[in-house]
Amino acid sequence: MRTEQKWESLQGKYLIKFPPRIQRDLKQIKATNQERTENSLFIHGSINTGKTILAAQLMMQEMKHIYLNALPDKHNKTLFVSFPAMLAEIKSTFSGAVSTDTVMQKYLGAHLLVIDDFITTRPTDWVMDLLYYLVNHRYEYLLKTIITCNYSLTALEELLQDQRITSRFNRSYTIIQKQPY
Repeated sequence: MRTEQKWESLQGKYLIKFPPRIQRDLKQIKATNQERTENSLFIHGSINTGKTILAAQLMMQEMKHIYLNALPDKHNKTLFVSFPAMLAEIKSTFSGAVSTDTVMQKYLGAHLLVIDDFITTRPTDWVMDLLYYLVNHRYEYLLKTIITCNYSLTALEELLQDQRITSRFNRSYTIIQKQPY
């Protein structure tokens, strides 16, 4: 039987989905009893406001929900990735060892996708096309996504000089502004 107590003992198994620093922070920072979210989220704010840890805590809540409710395998695909790491993985497909479609399917089909540090630099046209494809697909198929970003939607739109991505965030994401501690 799946219980809260059993979940507590198994949490370490789920923490490996995060980089070591985030694993450490999740263990050290007292859980805020963050409720599982039903919506996609765009979490923005300046650096050191806790955006990443909030996103990680929400992902842990989703994994707990999946575990306690013994949901089918399609719900078990939760991914946490930094924006630069995601781009690097997609760019690595240019060598031909693995197809771009194979890598993209991982991000397109995840039950919950957390993208940390969204848009760390002014993206190229290729990155813009890729992002629009990813964001639009997840929007059209109602797949839950959590994005952390140092830019507000207005600032992001100015940086991108494009409204396609931010309009989808405005329409279907809950926008959260994190304040400094």
